[in-house]
Amino acid sequence: MKKLTKGFTLVELLVVIGILGILMGALFPAINGAMLSAKTNAMAMSGRNLFNGIMQGNIDRIQSGRESLWPKKNSATTSDGSDDIAEKTWNDADSYFDELFGMASYGTSDWDNDKWIDVDIKHVSGPGVPTYKGNKTLKGCVAWKVVTDLTDDMPDVLPVLVSRNLDTSTFAVSGEKNTIGETKRLTMGKDFAEPFGSKACVIIHKGGGATVHKARYATLADIYEKQSISFPSSVQISYLEPSKSN
Repeated sequence: MKKLTKGFTLVELLVVIGILGILMGALFPAINGAMLSAKTNAMAMSGRNLFNGIMQGNIDRIQSGRESLWPKKNSATTSDGSDDIAEKTWNDADSYFDELFGMASYGTSDWDNDKWIDVDIKHVSGPGVPTYKGNKTLKGCVAWKVVTDLTDDMPDVLPVLVSRNLDTSTFAVSGEKNTIGETKRLTMGKDFAEPFGSKACVIIHKGGGATVHKARYATLADIYEKQSISFPSSVQISYLEPSKSN
């Protein structure tokens, strides 16, 4: 006698598929939120590594009487013919990071001495931003905007590294700015879709703190931690941006 094996009917399969669809729909926002948090936290750590590398490099430079590694738009230094990074000015983040990491000599025996910081080059990139593949430039791989003309007497809440998807055009750059009442949401994802589009951004502050701001909480009041900003007289900063194309 043959043993009969009963399988699932079409109706039963459709019911199971429907239940799975409902569960996936309910869990999808939570999964997306967890993935976004993981990515922003990872980039915040990369930003801290970059920041710490620059600050450690500055400590070494102070001991030898040299100026800061932070980029300048306008240099007051008179060049003596040296190739020191402090004697150069920058118009974009790609060129600055190329110099900071000594990309002109990448892959040669001189590279270790030509780098201005001892940081893994992968920290320049971020989620959705191509990682470095061995070229002589970091163009196309830079996920950060970087402040220019930074001085020690500027406030610790000042953003110094900003994930490139955040619009910095309304940031405080000179004089005094009361950001406490600035509650209009900042623009994200307009010029750069990566790393987080219009969903979130990462800020590294002059004091070393790293903050992640979801879109609904990304206002100037939030970025500057509900503090007013005051710059020394005759000082104006800006933010160098990466290239918009590879």
